[in-house]
Amino acid sequence: MDVFALSSLREGLPNVVLEAMAMEVPVLATRCGGMEAFAKDDEDALLVGVDSADELERGLARLAEDAALRQRLAKTARTKIERDYSFARRMQRFAALYERMLARPR
Repeated sequence: MDVFALSSLREGLPNVVLEAMAMEVPVLATRCGGMEAFAKDDEDALLVGVDSADELERGLARLAEDAALRQRLAKTARTKIERDYSFARRMQRFAALYERMLARPR
C-alpha cells in the first residue's frame, strides 16, 4: 500500500492506523477524536479537516507527488509505533494499570 487514508467523521484511535504506521505506510487522516490527539501533523501523519473533501484531496495529492514526504512520515510513524504503541508496550501499560488497581486499599 502506498498511502493509507482515514476519512472518518468520528473516530477513536483505530487499530488500522497503528497497523498502517507499523507497516511504514504514510497516513492521511481527518482531525477527528483520537486521531488529532495521537498524530502529529506533518511529522508522523498528515491531518486534514473533518468536513473537507477539498483538504482530503489536497492531502492525497501532496502525498502522491512527494516521495520524500511519504518516506519521512512513514519512518517517523514506524519509530513512534515501535517506541510507544507496539502490542508489547500496550500490554505493559495494561499490566501496570492492573497492578496499581490491585495495590489500592479496599
